[in-house]
Amino acid sequence: MPAKPLSLEAIRAKADKPTNNLALLPKSFGRFAQTLSKGFLSIASTSPSFTFEGFCRTGAQLAQEPEENWCLSELLICGELKQGVRVSIDRPVIYGLCDVVFGGVGNEQAYSEARPFSKIERAIVQLFFKTIGRAMPSAFANAALREFFVPPPQEPHEDPQYPPFKPFVSVKILCNIHGYSGELLIEMPEELALQFQPVDDKQHSPSAPTVFEWGAQISGRVETIEVELVAVLAEFQMSLDSVTSLQAGQVIKLDNDIASPLVVCSDGIELFTARLGQTARKFCLSIEAPIAMAQ
Repeated sequence: MPAKPLSLEAIRAKADKPTNNLALLPKSFGRFAQTLSKGFLSIASTSPSFTFEGFCRTGAQLAQEPEENWCLSELLICGELKQGVRVSIDRPVIYGLCDVVFGGVGNEQAYSEARPFSKIERAIVQLFFKTIGRAMPSAFANAALREFFVPPPQEPHEDPQYPPFKPFVSVKILCNIHGYSGELLIEMPEELALQFQPVDDKQHSPSAPTVFEWGAQISGRVETIEVELVAVLAEFQMSLDSVTSLQAGQVIKLDNDIASPLVVCSDGIELFTARLGQTARKFCLSIEAPIAMAQ
């Protein structure tokens, strides 16, 4: 039977000068940032830069879900303490990660800030969250914790396996990935904040975690994601009055002829030109050429 996690009162009693624990955050998350940077050497000739930026008390309130258009976030659980940290990364970091994964060198994205995140972006961010989970124990060098993991989905009829997440302190990590500058926000409860203790950096030098997903498994995790393709026959403009007066049986004449090429898009991005054909009594597309994306 697994041991029950210590209560907050018991953890406070064990902590040495608990009011001074937060003063150790800069050095602790400096180690974390160094370890996280080393985890990227397998995918980029120049490792992205992660730097401790600062921290602040958030108060013991229940965490609220971040805004969809601002960031993506995940709760990572420390198995030994049955406590979690919420990590969030903003849009510039997400764009930078995707740019690195697909071999880019920092080209500015040309898409709307308000657009929903794509399946590919979400999959790549999940790999990054797992990398953060492996690097997180370096911030708690004295506690000998294993990696923080993404908890499986909770069944609605089962009792909660972990306590509700109550943020106590927020830590900001500045991320610079090939010119994309953004922030990684780490929120943690008081139970974890009390784990920070002075350590001898000579005896606890951070070691780079082995990151398999970014290398051998990245193609399996990203390239198998299904995306929606749309074949655009033609585009034209009509007045709102004309649109509202359309009725069944009316014919709309298009400028292009039957032999004109179509454009194949995904998420509004033009990918290929194609020709419309027929095979086995069904429509088909014959891909002709890729469309160069605007930088």
